[in-house]
Amino acid sequence: MINDSITDILCDGRVSTERQALHHAISALPRSYRLPCWIEPDRWFSTVGAVRLSAIRDCQDCPVREHCLATALAEGETWGVWGGRAFPITQPKPKRKPPAQRTRYRAKAHTLSKA
Repeated sequence: MINDSITDILCDGRVSTERQALHHAISALPRSYRLPCWIEPDRWFSTVGAVRLSAIRDCQDCPVREHCLATALAEGETWGVWGGRAFPITQPKPKRKPPAQRTRYRAKAHTLSKA
């Protein structure tokens, strides 16, 4: 029962090849098996870093992890933990330039005022 309802939610009208593979992999699971993301789905969409890390760890043993990640990448998911990977995929922030030193300008202004 639970497998059917979850896979119906996953197949929300957009059926990509990856989504079909994910649907097939979920359907092949025993009825008694529950994916970690089904038990506490809020953890997979948390804004708290430690909670997201625990969701990523729980994905590592998931039997449909590869299909889940492939579906998320193919469909352009923008948020959450999918297949053991956190979205959005962030790029390292560029290093900021050090603040300009204003003392140099003050010194110039000071020397001009003496003249």
